[in-house]
Amino acid sequence: MTSTLPQHLFDDLGDLRENNKHAEKAPSYRRDHLLKFNINFNAAIVVLRHLYSHVNIKCRFNEVIEKEERSHPILRLIWAGFEDDSATVAQSILRHEMQHLDDPRGQITVSDMFERPAMYNTLWHREPFLLYHPSLLGRPRGAKEWRIIKDGETVAKDSLVWWDSDNNLGDYIGSMFGRRAHKVTGDEFVDSFNDPAVIRVRYEHTAKDKPPVTYQYLRQIQIPPRRLGPSPDDPSVLVRLPLEKDKERSLYTLVAVVRCSGKVDESDRIRLYKVIGHRLSLSIKLKEYVGTYWNLGDVNDPGRVYLLFYAISGSMMMGVWRCYCSLGHYTQSPRFA
Repeated sequence: MTSTLPQHLFDDLGDLRENNKHAEKAPSYRRDHLLKFNINFNAAIVVLRHLYSHVNIKCRFNEVIEKEERSHPILRLIWAGFEDDSATVAQSILRHEMQHLDDPRGQITVSDMFERPAMYNTLWHREPFLLYHPSLLGRPRGAKEWRIIKDGETVAKDSLVWWDSDNNLGDYIGSMFGRRAHKVTGDEFVDSFNDPAVIRVRYEHTAKDKPPVTYQYLRQIQIPPRRLGPSPDDPSVLVRLPLEKDKERSLYTLVAVVRCSGKVDESDRIRLYKVIGHRLSLSIKLKEYVGTYWNLGDVNDPGRVYLLFYAISGSMMMGVWRCYCSLGHYTQSPRFA
């Protein structure tokens, strides 16, 4: 939705970023007693705020983000000071407009909100949430020379991993990078891992002859990033190590789960975890969209769709090597082992 509300209303919402300007990471979930309308809106806000706690301070606010928040107010509401009584009126007005324009019947789901074009044009298109590096190598069909090109149109949507549990999740994500050919034109491209702060996965168990995977299996994943790098024999040439020799792994930890509702009168359910794996204890006031009766990968709940969110783990958060940061000096075509 594009808001028609005046700027001062947004200013009056309160902004947690003002109190955390020098924090290394954004604040995570805080107890909230003012979430009153569509509970799936509320669940989305809690999940998004928690995801942002794993994103670097430099990616929280700038002029571009400010414009995006005016166009898609749920992104601004993430940062609202819910504990600030002076901000209650502004928050109520914004919530009412969001409800009226986006969900007049009170049936929108967390997945609906997360999959809207506005989210792909804003939040999911930001660097910390891109699974693929926005620059890639490409060449026309039959050409020999590779060039660096931008993949801006689909990179955010392609960054959502669709997984059916038929194989190891980490290995499956790793298999998404490498050389591919366009089905129609035959043009060739090389996709690379972007080392995102957060990875999004849509999990629906459809694999035959296998039980659904549970939290213990999904708690951590190791992704083979399959990076391009300079050849030991010729530094001007890019190569990729054979899989059996490529031992690098990127570790990610499950930090949020959305159990997607399957009925109109059923709400989505959420769980949040710390990056070390412990479940966050949420307020009893959030019981309508938290719930304790469900388990990830329940064999008695076949066909359930889950949204899984992984955060990069431990020391890897301090800055990762970008495989395309210095591609400019490579003058020859990459080759592949």
